Amino acid sequence: MILVYAQGGGLGHLNRARAFLETQKLLDTHWCLMTASPWAHFVFPEHLDKIIHVPANYAQQVADYQGWLKGQIHGLEIREVIIDTFPCGLLGEWNLDQNFPGKKLSYTYLARALKWNAYQELITHPPYFRLSYRLENLCTDQEDFIGANSLEQKNLPLELAQAYLSKDDETKLRELARASDELWLIVHSGPKEEVLTLLDYALDCARMENKKPQIALICPSDLSLASDVKLIQLKIYPAHLCLSWAQRVFTGGGFNCMWEVAQYPIMHYPYPFLRRYDDQFRRVQGYRKQAKL
Repeated sequence: MILVYAQGGGLGHLNRARAFLETQKLLDTHWCLMTASPWAHFVFPEHLDKIIHVPANYAQQVADYQGWLKGQIHGLEIREVIIDTFPCGLLGEWNLDQNFPGKKLSYTYLARALKWNAYQELITHPPYFRLSYRLENLCTDQEDFIGANSLEQKNLPLELAQAYLSKDDETKLRELARASDELWLIVHSGPKEEVLTLLDYALDCARMENKKPQIALICPSDLSLASDVKLIQLKIYPAHLCLSWAQRVFTGGGFNCMWEVAQYPIMHYPYPFLRRYDDQFRRVQGYRKQAKL
């Protein structure tokens, strides 16, 4: 059994896990996904029986969490572990010390850029990875870590998740596109404050350019917005299916949205949000420099 370990609260880790499984043609093999995200059913609706939800009470109890992980690994007969983003886990739970002797497993690392100075404090006994996949440009210290703790390393261009719009969703998008000269999208899973920041960004652009676009939010949750906020909300996954209908998209600066939007000829306005281990400012700055914005 392959364990795909995708810890994190938003959609990004799940999107990346699905994209990896599809890119590597593993979606129909013997795997399970472990996550604490509430959106697993949204990303893997046809694989609900393969989702293992991490109990919330282990959020800060690393030793207890490791004990629970050991039980899951033994009970599910896990032989291979694919770890997304955090090589030793979000809390250091994949440090292979005497409390968690998992050295007999085969490990693969999906390396997204991290704020390495902040994250490296969690690293004590990292797994030795059979293979590390580099998903984007990394800082020198993260590259050095991969070189020292991997048998092999490769760049991996992920493929977009394969899916099709339902007839209802296609009809909604068509109607929105016809309602104005331009359709602008906000793609973000929350929190609400960040969605409102992106909306303000879009409205500022509209005012400066003297435009009146139709604006729609692509989000998995129902956000309770103020009555004076005119924003149409759609639950469509994967969100990239909507991009061909729009002229402009506003997103955060996370890896997934930056990578997905780059596959479409659409004007992209990313806005970096503060994250503990993800340097969205660096990623967005690199994009703006390359795009000469």
